[in-house]
Amino acid sequence: MLPLNLLVVVLLAALTVFLLFYLHSSNIFHTQKDGKEPPGPTPLPLIGNLLQLDLKRIYLTLVNVTGSYSKSKSKSTLLSILPHVQDIQRIEIALLSIPR
Repeated sequence: MLPLNLLVVVLLAALTVFLLFYLHSSNIFHTQKDGKEPPGPTPLPLIGNLLQLDLKRIYLTLVNVTGSYSKSKSKSTLLSILPHVQDIQRIEIALLSIPR
């Protein structure tokens, strides 16, 4: 059995690591105000917007979001950002701006 002081230190260390991971993965440090990402719904930490997607009809879910946001938007999933562009001219710009 661990001494009480060691148990408290281990629990505080685990809580600190969890809090730092939560703050790093949330949008507190990563805002969309810098213009690097298109607008979109605010993702949850760790799982992003995965709960908002209908996995059988992903395209229709993304089209429905268009009314609230612009013609190009982004959804955050587990470890990546899923861009969704609905305008042909913006698709051409996005494809031409990819570094080769």
